[in-house]
Amino acid sequence: MATLSFKISDIKNMAEHARAAKEHRACLDQHFDENLWKEEFKKRKVSDDEIFSELNGSHLDGDKIPAGFWLVKDQGVYLMSNGLPVDKAPDGKGMNISHAKGLKPGVDVDW
Repeated sequence: MATLSFKISDIKNMAEHARAAKEHRACLDQHFDENLWKEEFKKRKVSDDEIFSELNGSHLDGDKIPAGFWLVKDQGVYLMSNGLPVDKAPDGKGMNISHAKGLKPGVDVDW
């Protein structure tokens, strides 16, 4: 099994952002968690296919989505806060994310 390593200072900053955010984005699994749905949506008895086609989040109760991190694999592998608004990087360019050691595009050859 592989181990991912991240800078602790990055993680602390993102944790502060996630905790301070008034709203949070749901990950894919959370869209299917009935505990996070609005009451009126629970009454509709919808199928997973309907939820998947409505992934705009309109069925979710935003107050129930907890603060957390997303583990993302697209341009490298990185963690980011699920807090809204999206946290800007300290230099003001792009998002505040933490790439896993050895998996940052443009820096690491085998990312």
